[in-house]
Amino acid sequence: MVSAHPLQELEAFCHSCPQPYEVTDFLDTLGFTPGFEMAARASHDLYVPALPAQYHYERDDGMSIIYLAGRDSPMQGGHFPAHNSRFFAYAGADSAAFGWITRAIAVKWNLAWQHTVSSEPPAHDADVA
Repeated sequence: MVSAHPLQELEAFCHSCPQPYEVTDFLDTLGFTPGFEMAARASHDLYVPALPAQYHYERDDGMSIIYLAGRDSPMQGGHFPAHNSRFFAYAGADSAAFGWITRAIAVKWNLAWQHTVSSEPPAHDADVA
């Protein structure tokens, strides 16, 4: 079980690469709506890795999920485990929902959540006061 943090952020490296419509359809059943989307970006620089397509999903309680539909690489000097896609989960106001939703995603795609340890997770929209 994952311990609670003031702002809980989890990531999971996935051995499969579900189609984006599969992720969207499943997250819809959990109360998420699609938000920001970004196409994959090739790198033209030896020191900057390519970026997989990103799909951002949000719930009314503030919880968000980001799905990277493809392998991503850390910046120079870092290391990621072998994977074909990656998920990020950001807790909202309902910690119980965060728990059961992250478990449902883990069961659906056979992945294990961990606290974010990668260099920089993708930015997600946030309200700025």
